[in-house]
Amino acid sequence: MLARSRFLAPITVAIARQLAHPRGWFGRMILARMLNWWNRALVEATLDALPLDGGTRLLDVGFGSGLLLQRARRRGVRRLARIDPSEAMLSRLRASPRWLDGAELRLEQGRVEAMPFETAAFDAATSTNTVYFWPDPAVAIAELRRVLRPGGQLAVAFSSPAKLRSDPLTR
Repeated sequence: MLARSRFLAPITVAIARQLAHPRGWFGRMILARMLNWWNRALVEATLDALPLDGGTRLLDVGFGSGLLLQRARRRGVRRLARIDPSEAMLSRLRASPRWLDGAELRLEQGRVEAMPFETAAFDAATSTNTVYFWPDPAVAIAELRRVLRPGGQLAVAFSSPAKLRSDPLTR
């Protein structure tokens, strides 16, 4: 058992580092699929918390492969945007546009603390399992407030501390 944990420890650490900023082939192909599987329930709960329709301008702040945007599109949202620090995740989204089906998609590489969007550009904003990586959550929330229209809604979903402690990747 000890030999197994010595072998798995470096792999677990390498994967965990990718969670904060997915990179390269591994981030784009492997970690993206893992995040889709792991975050599926949170994504659905996040979308359920928002009143979405065809006119909603939706922003997703993320590190994932765009599952939330794809699910929002299935619910009729036509104007979608995403900001992500990971070029690997953005390139994955750019490579599979068939789910857009005529919707408008804007992708930006950057961080939640300084977004390149106009003030009041969105009706709703989401973030799923990213708040742990925000260096200054107060600045991030202020920036999200800036890009949301007055009365716009924000849904931030994240795993419980107990769940994070129980998983070797997020411990």
